[in-house]
Amino acid sequence: MGRIMRKIELRKFIFSILILFFVGSGIGIAQTQIRGVVQNDNQETLFSANVLLKDSLGIEILAYTYTDNKGEFAMTTDAIGEHILFVSYFGYENKEIPLNLSDAQSEKQVNLTLQN
Repeated sequence: MGRIMRKIELRKFIFSILILFFVGSGIGIAQTQIRGVVQNDNQETLFSANVLLKDSLGIEILAYTYTDNKGEFAMTTDAIGEHILFVSYFGYENKEIPLNLSDAQSEKQVNLTLQN
């Protein structure tokens, strides 16, 4: 009976360690929510404008979303450092702006105006 109890205790211990490992592994990952509004030069919001977060070279797309019917967008990323926020809308000039994301930020507000 003592042997069986030790095996059960060992299994509980191993299970507890695994739970702590999996729960703890996600704690250190900081995420930033990038949100904002896209409008034209008449201050009219633009519905369904494409919003992309690219790496600093502008090659790799790290996150993508589009604006809602109020011209608002939101995306979440765990990327840090220098990046490019790229916005496009049919009939308007594309816009790229540099974006610096730090691991201490939880939210970044970016409002953009596109020229036609």
